Amino acid sequence: MHSYAFSFFCGIFSCRNHEIGYNIVHMKKTVFLLTAALLLAGCGKGNNEPEPAQPQEAGDITLLVWCDEAELAGFQEKADAFTSQNPDKGWSIIIQTESLDTVSDTVLTDPAVAADIYEYPEHDAGMLMEAGALPHREDGIYGIPVEGKDGVLVGLNPNSAHPKEAEELANVLTGRTE
Repeated sequence: MHSYAFSFFCGIFSCRNHEIGYNIVHMKKTVFLLTAALLLAGCGKGNNEPEPAQPQEAGDITLLVWCDEAELAGFQEKADAFTSQNPDKGWSIIIQTESLDTVSDTVLTDPAVAADIYEYPEHDAGMLMEAGALPHREDGIYGIPVEGKDGVLVGLNPNSAHPKEAEELANVLTGRTE
């Protein structure tokens, strides 16, 4: 009887041993897949969340300007002169090109992320105002004319974090004096 019981238990044990091996392999695969999924989910989460806003110190101002390629050199020269004449302001001015043919479409895609200051064709002013991409002002001025360039205006993004500074810089870039 002893040998029969021993054989019976060995048979069960070997069968279970096979199941245990299968379960361990299956469990390792499951743990691997869960770990990979958590790592990927963790990486993706950081890319979608906006960074917390940092309090800005005085002089910690960055302004983004979009202008037509024809104006790039002139705007850059005026911005450089302005920052060198006003080092106490500590402004950072970034000037990028955006074609007059596409700027209105670019701004209308998402006015909240458009440049603080941008050049646009005067005939697009109505649709930019309707979309909230230009400030509604009581004086009726919806853009600043660019000196020596008919039909082109400089607009101020109403979503700018620094509207007062943006207007000051726009006046400098366009040659407008008040």
